[in-house]
Amino acid sequence: MQAMEIESDKLWFKRLFVLTCIIVIGVSLGVLISRFGFASPLPAIVASIGGVVIAYIGWQHFALSRDVNNLKIHASHSAHYLEEIERRMELLSQVSAEPRELPDADDPQITQSSDTLPAETEQLNTDALEPKSMTAPVKKLQPLDKKDVRSALKNGELGMHLQPIVELPDRKPAHFEAFMRINNKSKGYLDNKEFRKVAAASGFLPSLEQKVIFASSRILKQLVTLEKPAGIFCSISPETLRDGDVWEKIHKFIAKNKVLASSITLQISQRDYLALNKKERTQLMTLKKLKASVSLSNVLDPAIDLTELKSSGIDSVKCPGSILIHSDHGDLDIKDFVLSFSAAGLNLIADEIEREEEAIALMNAGVALAQGTLFAPPRPVKSDLL
Repeated sequence: MQAMEIESDKLWFKRLFVLTCIIVIGVSLGVLISRFGFASPLPAIVASIGGVVIAYIGWQHFALSRDVNNLKIHASHSAHYLEEIERRMELLSQVSAEPRELPDADDPQITQSSDTLPAETEQLNTDALEPKSMTAPVKKLQPLDKKDVRSALKNGELGMHLQPIVELPDRKPAHFEAFMRINNKSKGYLDNKEFRKVAAASGFLPSLEQKVIFASSRILKQLVTLEKPAGIFCSISPETLRDGDVWEKIHKFIAKNKVLASSITLQISQRDYLALNKKERTQLMTLKKLKASVSLSNVLDPAIDLTELKSSGIDSVKCPGSILIHSDHGDLDIKDFVLSFSAAGLNLIADEIEREEEAIALMNAGVALAQGTLFAPPRPVKSDLL
């Protein structure tokens, strides 16, 4: 891949040299015509303009070729690191198949991790990810309703999924996001956002988010056996904060597993965060004292006070890549806007990246972390982990 980039740079200088020669020839031709061919300066002007037009056409050709070459380079990067992501997913399976490599439940480094699990979590199996063939496409054949959610809970049709958050420009997996989908035989894997809306309206969302957090702790224990442990992002909603019983269980669980807590990030959408009252925000930030991190997700309005966010306890911000690229950032260009996040002490994550052009634009702007189907689709976790 480095060789491809070197060749790209050589091609850039070669074409720039050719374009310079074209401009010089065009202007020189105009001067010669003016001095020896015609008394009028018009032919010289026409010849000079013609030389510039040819140079412009050549430049556009160069720019297009450059973009195509960049796409080839980054496509190669994508393929390479998609293989790396899949390799790490397979390693999880190998780890679960070799329990001798897992951290001992009595290891003091994992503070009371086994003895303090709630009853429903004690039965969790530490199996890893399903084979590639289990990665089913999202289907939306019928609208989701309360009956679908109840049926999924009753019949074990809930499927936990992991999607990597990658480093740019290398595209190596740095973290994972964990979430639930309904695996319905007639509907396939239903979209996570759609599922969460119905689960919230049905009153099931707090218990589902609790399950995701508890199951994520099991996955984290397996990730520590890989060469580069990663963190896991789990969603949290106002409904969970307001459910005293569920919130108490989550808080106690994280408090008794502080070693794992430092690898857990609870993310709440910008819309939900702004709707929290002062008491609920304080309640959410109590997790900071337990070493957990808090992230603001689905940021649709990037014109926010970053310093205030950091002072309130937010550690990272997830914003759709299309909004980062196309939004009006006032007096700042996109590079300065991206730098403003790191200046405020916040990690910026561009998500919902589906096209290679978006990835290139974000890399050029200096974005360091990204998530989306371009890098890797969500992968299902074996159902018995739940």
